Amino acid sequence: MLTDKLIEECGQAIMTLAQEVASTKVGDSKSVILLPSEFLTSYPDTKLKSLIDWSKESPKSKFIYVFSVQSERTPEELLVLFREAKRNEKQKSGKRSFARDIQASKTLYVGSSSSIGTRIGQHLGHKNETVYSMQLRHWLKPDSVTSLKIDVWKFSSDTSQSVLQAIEDHLWSRAQPMLGKQGGK
Repeated sequence: MLTDKLIEECGQAIMTLAQEVASTKVGDSKSVILLPSEFLTSYPDTKLKSLIDWSKESPKSKFIYVFSVQSERTPEELLVLFREAKRNEKQKSGKRSFARDIQASKTLYVGSSSSIGTRIGQHLGHKNETVYSMQLRHWLKPDSVTSLKIDVWKFSSDTSQSVLQAIEDHLWSRAQPMLGKQGGK
């Protein structure tokens, strides 16, 4: 089954993907900074409105996003808070699906989506608790972070999923986020 020919084909496919990645252009980008009071108790409709409207300007666009924090607490302390919330959810047999924890970092998560508004809501913990996400409002406390920053980059609708995934994976390896996983589903 595994042959020299298959390995050669694999190499060719990777080189083709590399060429496609190298020729991909990043579109516009947007950043939003949220204070804990703006997202821990309710969904921040007003604060996210311009980002959501921007994301809908080009139907079928694809996005790569990064969540990061400013905090007086160390990344290690934030990771402890996350692990405690995840453990408590498992002990009570809850449905909430927390992201995988990796390491302490001020970069919380790197991901991609074609529906950025929905995905941000899931990560904030305000939408669909059974979807794999950070569930931020369920473990961050008002004094845990000074602010939460969401950076979003737009890619055209004709950007292939494999190209988007390769770019996301490279950003993930450089950012070394606290939560999530590298690679597609």
